[in-house]
Amino acid sequence: MLHDMKNQVRQLAQNHPLVRKAIVQAAYLFHRSAFAPIARMIQGFVPESMDKASYTRLLKEVYACTVVDRFLPQEYFLFHLAERTAAERKTFIGYYERREICNLTPKAVWMKLTDKFQAYQLFRPFYGREMIEIKGEADRETFLAFCRTHPDYMVKVLRGTKGKGIYKIDADETRTPEQVFDWMLGLGDCVVEECIRQSAEMAAYHAQSVNTIRIVTFWKENRAEILFAVFRMGVGGTVVDNAGAGGIIAAVDPETGTVMSCGYREDGTTDEIHPDTGVSIEGSKIPRWDELRETVEQLVQIMPEQPLVGWDLALTDAGWVMIEGNQHPSFTGIQMCTQRGIRERVDEVFGR
Repeated sequence: MLHDMKNQVRQLAQNHPLVRKAIVQAAYLFHRSAFAPIARMIQGFVPESMDKASYTRLLKEVYACTVVDRFLPQEYFLFHLAERTAAERKTFIGYYERREICNLTPKAVWMKLTDKFQAYQLFRPFYGREMIEIKGEADRETFLAFCRTHPDYMVKVLRGTKGKGIYKIDADETRTPEQVFDWMLGLGDCVVEECIRQSAEMAAYHAQSVNTIRIVTFWKENRAEILFAVFRMGVGGTVVDNAGAGGIIAAVDPETGTVMSCGYREDGTTDEIHPDTGVSIEGSKIPRWDELRETVEQLVQIMPEQPLVGWDLALTDAGWVMIEGNQHPSFTGIQMCTQRGIRERVDEVFGR
């Protein structure tokens, strides 16, 4: 009942500016601490020259967008909501609404994707590489045998997200395999996997990371509906391409595989060319796109009980391989890159 009441008040505030203003003003007077985390999250977006009065007005507006419109504070800036009408804002789907959509699937189902080793076992034919699980001392010999075959490999925390808890161990590692294993025990449960050798076409953007395609699908009436696709590239010395780890993201036309935006980062900055390699981003064509779509069609049929999935795939000389499936794919990146809301497409696909 309380949840329903909150939704009713939120909808009232969305449609009546005076109600919206009253809610924000009351919070600012009587619950000032609620503004502190918002102030921290928007710090990198606010000019140092902004005066106090202007900053207070901005802080209140971002607060309203968070509690009433259900956007992350950062999304206020990434989607340029200050420049949009109320009707235009409603075409965007914010973080909190997206989370509600993703949580419609029972936890017992989506945990199959969250657990990296369970996902590997489920989708093994599409991984194109070996993976082992490390949960304790009993796995030491399995790991040592793995190292004899694979001198370089990736270590990933079992349920890590956003590129965190991922480490690359190179062949010139100074630690012995026994020492690396002892270090891994301190990470908690993790997986160790053979390194992906990406194709030269994809390595041209950034060779240090495996550059991937995130393609988000919805299983509907025995077929996969593609919501959107994005291209993700690493930057600098990082071995991951996640935007949350400083990487670059660009929108891709799901039909043709053509990159249709410049590169964006999570701080709102843009790149026309990759800063490390000078390769043009917008207008480039992702190779073997039809093969990627065929691979995704096969993936979604393995787990139709999980209707919404963000598939991460990398291109090798042998074809597309699966990195992982994400049960809570972000909508922020695609809306940031295109500067268009995806509500109409989501409503169309979901039948909302």
